[in-house]
Amino acid sequence: MDLAVAGAAAQVSLEGEVLRDVRIVLSAVAPRALRAPAGEAVIEGRTPDEALLHEAGRCAAGDCSPKADLIVPLEWTPQVDYA
Repeated sequence: MDLAVAGAAAQVSLEGEVLRDVRIVLSAVAPRALRAPAGEAVIEGRTPDEALLHEAGRCAAGDCSPKADLIVPLEWTPQVDYA
């Protein structure tokens, strides 16, 4: 059986090349799925590029505080690439 170490989903609307109505949700990093408002704020109203999306991922990761469990030791969490 495979279990997620962590998960993320995003929904955006585009106005031309500008991101609007950004929603980022994280899973498997808290008792329930949670929104990542810091990650959302980074990209709202901006034109996406690779550096911006990396920054949004880093900020979204700061919106959660994963706990160790039987599957994923806490020392793994700093090694995750939030891109």
